[in-house]
Amino acid sequence: YLTVLSLEVAPVILEKTPFRNAYRILTRFGLPVMILGIMLSTLHQSSLGSMLLIMPFRVHPLWYTPILPEVFFVSAICLGLTMVMFESSTTSWIYRRRPEGPMLEGLARIASFALGFYLVLRLGDIAWHGKLGLAFDGTWMANLFLVEMALSTVIPMALFAVPRIRRSPNAVWFLALLSVFGFVLNRINASGLSQVWATGIFYFPAWMEVAISLTIVAACALVFLFIQEHFPVDPHHLAEEEKRREAEARSTPVFASLTQVWLGQGWRKSARVYSMCFVVAAALGLTLAPKSEPVADTAVQRSRGGDGLRVG
Repeated sequence: YLTVLSLEVAPVILEKTPFRNAYRILTRFGLPVMILGIMLSTLHQSSLGSMLLIMPFRVHPLWYTPILPEVFFVSAICLGLTMVMFESSTTSWIYRRRPEGPMLEGLARIASFALGFYLVLRLGDIAWHGKLGLAFDGTWMANLFLVEMALSTVIPMALFAVPRIRRSPNAVWFLALLSVFGFVLNRINASGLSQVWATGIFYFPAWMEVAISLTIVAACALVFLFIQEHFPVDPHHLAEEEKRREAEARSTPVFASLTQVWLGQGWRKSARVYSMCFVVAAALGLTLAPKSEPVADTAVQRSRGGDGLRVG
């Protein structure tokens, strides 16, 4: 799965490098790689829910269901839509760009239908198995379930259906953040908190575990922002990159002032210049290195012992 994700991102990174053949090959196979990524993500998300199927008497009934793989997969689709909206709105704010209004509005409309389908699937499954009353029995597990559903599904779904709210970038950002937080809470509940009622053991991570987790998230965010700033990810960078290449193709070659030889452009020129400087410096250093006198051939003399030494 990680290999496929790397192949999907590789064309973005290779686009600003001299490896044009590799860029063309990966771009040509972009659609099959995308299809393979969707297939693997289907297996990946459903397998997360499948691991919980072996614990029917440990996971709370509000989270346990025979269709856990399907529930996890549908929730991953909803999470993907809201995460894209959150990421686009956040990067627009960080880099002071105009929000991608039409795209956000379209994704919000699709997300409202996807969240509605997830809500019907989740509540329908609970009602089918006669567990709907557990959601309103007043226990802390029931309240946790209601908070999770409200944050991840109900509130974003209802507000995304309002056209005026979909056209507001700030509202879309807030609702997307709300939904992302709710689905992350769903994963925490399903894999951890929903088992407290059976085990009676409540575990809270130590501060070092929290710090390590936040460090990993921060490192991933830094990598994402680095790629966003230095590679043509969005259409603005793509247009600028095309203009730069066209200007470079129309420009005349720049000759070296000393030798009047064209050494190429960009990193090629730097590599040739620095390699020549290295060769000249190495030759000059070897020439000026101090010379020692050659060792003269001397005859081997027999060793002699000191006073008082006898050979027996």
